[in-house]
Amino acid sequence: MMNAESSRLMPNVQEYFPVIKGDLTKVTWAHAVNNKELFKKALAVMMNAESSRLMPNVQEYFPVIKGDLTKVTWAHAVNNKELFKKALADKLMMLEADVVLGNKIGSTEEIPIMAHPPSTTSELSLEDFLSNAITANSCGVKLDFKSIEVLEPSLKILQNHKENLTFPVWLNADILPGPVNSTAQPVDADKFLSICARDFPLATLSPGWKVRYGAPNISSGRYEPEHITSMKEALARNNITQPVTFPVQAILAAQSIGTLPDLLNVSSINDTTLTIWLSEVEAINISQLKKLIDIVGKNRVYLDLPESIMDQLSSSTPRVAPTTSMGFVVGVGLVAAAASYFF
Repeated sequence: MMNAESSRLMPNVQEYFPVIKGDLTKVTWAHAVNNKELFKKALAVMMNAESSRLMPNVQEYFPVIKGDLTKVTWAHAVNNKELFKKALADKLMMLEADVVLGNKIGSTEEIPIMAHPPSTTSELSLEDFLSNAITANSCGVKLDFKSIEVLEPSLKILQNHKENLTFPVWLNADILPGPVNSTAQPVDADKFLSICARDFPLATLSPGWKVRYGAPNISSGRYEPEHITSMKEALARNNITQPVTFPVQAILAAQSIGTLPDLLNVSSINDTTLTIWLSEVEAINISQLKKLIDIVGKNRVYLDLPESIMDQLSSSTPRVAPTTSMGFVVGVGLVAAAASYFF
């Protein structure tokens, strides 16, 4: 009885770390962990090791990109079954979808669903979305939380599936007011960051700004030093150490060469990147955007842009089909056929 109890309380190293497969020489150590800073550093290293299996980063999951994050391909607003199937058939790498509190069609229960405000009904719940992503196991997911109220119930669902999340998982929200003098209400920054760090420390965080661009008479703007400072202060205030990608609007980013590179210098975070996005084709300074990408490096910049903009940026560099870390490229016909089993 005592041996059975010890397998639950204070298990031995082999039991607690099955990844070493009984080889004790693979155990790693932290020494003289006698203060808070060293304790946090040791935990960060441990979480990074665990994340190589659960929620790996994009480079690990898609070795075919060879570290060039600009080659990652995207599907947007994957908030229904048809768009999910299409994204798989098109072999897209990252699926972005919106999460709100609402009702699944045919139910009155308020749960996290896949929908973009103002819609509060959907045929696809977050539970459905994750289950199908797990079954597919060929793409990463970026969940865009539209309110702070939907975050905690969503993370509980993610926790229930944690052991099967063997693909990249990003948690996104617009948490700060941004350019150009945006007055739209962001998601509460401290609540978003602290809850994500507490409940889901292996995921990649994607904290951004509410931006105002394209409205009457607004045709220029940039990310100002105070935008960078407020974001870095929010991360530090909430003791964020997990990977972070900063979503920045492409037109504004092209005019922010003097400020955005500094955003990536966060002392407590080892993995920081930019995700440059644009929802629709607009006039953009391509040469300046190229310059920003060159300064930051293709190993630290995702490009979530319309195809025509991508063509202008690099017509000689084709986008690639996703080869996951499992070592195979999924054919269109196979994926399309498999998708019929998900719903």
